[in-house]
Amino acid sequence: FSDELPADLIDRLYEVGIDSARSLISLSTDELARRTGLTVAEAEGVQRVPRARVHTGFLQLCKNKIP
Repeated sequence: FSDELPADLIDRLYEVGIDSARSLISLSTDELARRTGLTVAEAEGVQRVPRARVHTGFLQLCKNKIP
């Protein structure tokens, strides 16, 4: 997600043990904000990117499986 999130934010995520999209979206927004020092609104924005990609990927997978 380096094309959509600033490098310093990605570094901050790694520093607190968030090293994958899955680990990022598995946290509650409040927990992400607490761990990273982001506001809740900022944390929601950060989680929006991978959640959208996962949702899109899931829909595509379903589309390919349904005749």
